[in-house]
Amino acid sequence: MENTSKKVFIIPLWVGWLINILSWILFLSSNKDEIEYLAGGLCLIAMFIGIKHKNYKLIITSILESLWMFSFGADAIDEDVASDLFKSIKRMF
Repeated sequence: MENTSKKVFIIPLWVGWLINILSWILFLSSNKDEIEYLAGGLCLIAMFIGIKHKNYKLIITSILESLWMFSFGADAIDEDVASDLFKSIKRMF
């Protein structure tokens, strides 16, 4: 007799996307380093949900967002650098 019991990940995929959206709202609402680290950590939770569902868009988005948020938290990127980056991207389009 085969073992047909399959472990099911009970957190739906949309929860991962919701966590990403809420982390961005949290990130943009504050300039405190602790909040930026918290938002980056939430993105890592969303990445874990993406891994469990094998959703590569959520995985890649969450990794990039967490790197962005951790960079701001560590003051590796300041607002002037981010503004220049966005202006450069805007000129390309």
